[in-house]
Amino acid sequence: MIYLVVSAISLALMVIVYRLALSRTTFHGFNRYVLLSSLALAAVLPLIHLQGLGVKAAGPVAYMLNEITVFADGSTRIAPAAAQTANGVGIVSILTLVWLAGVAVCLMRVAIGIVSSEIICHHRSRRLSDGSRLVITGRDYAPFSWRNFIVISRKDYESNGDIIIAHEQAHIRLHHSVDLILAQLFCAVQWFNPAAWMLKRSLLEVHEYEADASVLERGFDECRYQICLVRAALQGRFAVTTNNFANCSTKKRIVMMKRISTNPWARMRVLLMLPAAAFAIVMASACKSDESESPVKSQDGLSGQESVEVLPNGQNTQDLILNLPGVEMDADGNITVNGKKVSRILINGQELDEKNLPAAGSDERRALERAAEVLGSVDGEKNASDADDDVFMVVEEMPEFPGGTDALLEYLRTNLKYPDECKENNIQGRVLVSFVVNKTGEIINAEVVKSVNELLDAEALRVVNSMPVWKPGKQRGEVVRVKYVVPVTFRMN
Repeated sequence: MIYLVVSAISLALMVIVYRLALSRTTFHGFNRYVLLSSLALAAVLPLIHLQGLGVKAAGPVAYMLNEITVFADGSTRIAPAAAQTANGVGIVSILTLVWLAGVAVCLMRVAIGIVSSEIICHHRSRRLSDGSRLVITGRDYAPFSWRNFIVISRKDYESNGDIIIAHEQAHIRLHHSVDLILAQLFCAVQWFNPAAWMLKRSLLEVHEYEADASVLERGFDECRYQICLVRAALQGRFAVTTNNFANCSTKKRIVMMKRISTNPWARMRVLLMLPAAAFAIVMASACKSDESESPVKSQDGLSGQESVEVLPNGQNTQDLILNLPGVEMDADGNITVNGKKVSRILINGQELDEKNLPAAGSDERRALERAAEVLGSVDGEKNASDADDDVFMVVEEMPEFPGGTDALLEYLRTNLKYPDECKENNIQGRVLVSFVVNKTGEIINAEVVKSVNELLDAEALRVVNSMPVWKPGKQRGEVVRVKYVVPVTFRMN
């Protein structure tokens, strides 16, 4: 959806520049390629992402748990989550369905036009000298061309057949049907974008300007040709997918025929599109979906790492890590193991002497493992960071709270308390807390993604951080990290 929005804005900017700077010039062939290039750029530019812009991307989506409502009187209520993500994917899903429906309707319209054109073009026809095929019909359609077929009514053929055929042969020679199909497919994808339809209209105008110029270059009388255009404008058109003889405003075409050739240096106006292209790239970079977790504020001097957790006996996680054999930390906070710099230390699965670790199950051991999960991994030969592992939103085997979903909801219902100060000041609202169930089932990186009040935020975080170890999730048989969001509503009544 972000891609579509960025693409639509990019196209709108380029179409505006074209309409203001180039649409009145006589560079018909040049303008045609500018318009086609605008289509290509609008499709490609949103895919380009600049690095190092310093723009924080939107946070990742996450699986949303049922909403817990805590009332001031101590009662609670559990309701299904309004959406399955913290970033409004429910709304995005609805918009996506609406967009797909519009695309389907537009594609159906294009398909009907193509089929109708093919049916009438495959009536009895004869080959002309340039290889095109002429179809003469008894219906009173304005003349049109499709692929290498020229369709003309018998009445027009008998009165102005030579001029009309010359005009349509120009369309065929310049492959305007290909442009038209590309423009209509783009309009189908961006049916919601007025700029897409405006670009298609501009492309049709340029097609007619090119064909008109070709006819006059062949020596046909200009006055007779213009009268022929006026007559064609009064006739019905056949199909939306064809190059119709009366596709463009007759007045515009006549004015363009009489216009003095534009100064060649005016082509430099196309450079005005460069800021629009640059804007599209920057916008795409800023809107790029970031699947990694947000950085955690540091309070221990280790940049980008989790804050030091103080243990019951007064010893902190940093002390425990530095007590491990071969582990050192310099004045700048850089950690090394046996002289090798690492980003963090992971206890699970690494070959360290268990005699130097706190007892399994103790508060010290759990705090160390949690800090090690954040700080890094050393397994003797491989230095890898679990922070580089993907965080999944939905997996084949979702993490499980001890006792299941009902037990989780009961846990939240029982432990969430409405802060007294918020009751007294009539403070209420909906807090969203995201957290990750890591590969060992522990809760990490709990943070408020939608804040209401410091006290309410702290209460929601307290309960989430105090949750027991989960059964970790699995994807394709491998243990993975999974992100959740829990909505907690504090309400007075």
